[in-house]
Amino acid sequence: MTRSQERLLALWRAEPIRESKLRGYVRLAKLDDFNSYLSPLVVFTAILATTTQFSVRVFPMLLCFLAGGICVLASTEMRRFGWGAALVGALLWIVAVLIGPVGPVWTILLIAVTFAAAWLSRYDLRELFLATLGCVLVLAPYGLATGGLHPFVVVQALLFGLGPLLAGLYATASPNARLVAALSVTEFAIGAIGSLTGAAPWWFVVAMAPATASRAMQYHRGFRVGDLVTAHRMGSRAHRLSVLLMVLSNLLVLALA
Repeated sequence: MTRSQERLLALWRAEPIRESKLRGYVRLAKLDDFNSYLSPLVVFTAILATTTQFSVRVFPMLLCFLAGGICVLASTEMRRFGWGAALVGALLWIVAVLIGPVGPVWTILLIAVTFAAAWLSRYDLRELFLATLGCVLVLAPYGLATGGLHPFVVVQALLFGLGPLLAGLYATASPNARLVAALSVTEFAIGAIGSLTGAAPWWFVVAMAPATASRAMQYHRGFRVGDLVTAHRMGSRAHRLSVLLMVLSNLLVLALA
């Protein structure tokens, strides 16, 4: 047993720590795990990089979408708190649709399907729901801001959605090494195919190389060394690195335009 696994076992055996209600609700909302809350950075820079349609109304729309996303992520933790959070999240996303520069029907349907897919969390498919939600958190606000989709944005949405999934799979009781390896390769393939087909800039797959290397080290740590706890934390850092690289790529596209 590794040191990190021993520490985790000790925490499980420890007596519960009493905390205030406010802190408890903050923990339920997962405000300390902000991986999925980084989507506005990707969306905003993608708008600048792929379209000339920009309005100051984008800022309050992104803010409402971010706040609504935080509420949605909390909906599986406790029934009463979850229903209240889901309701507030739905209202905030409705506000985002109303104040967005444009409101295409496909964007509204995408948001509705996301709420309908929340039931996946009840059947041990929470990671799949988080991956779906991650994609929506990029595609939907971009659609509300521009009225359309850009292939480069779709590539980034897929990568953003896979990020929390590839971190969360290491936190399951019995992570499937083959599934994690396949998804890690898929993450690289999305960027590579995007560059080869012209959906993304030709250099995008090279720009994402540090994130790819980070995923490889995460897999090695989890399934070769056997330290799943550290691998889970490495997954969160890899996702944040991926977001940073996508933001920088968008800014580079803007600079080269």
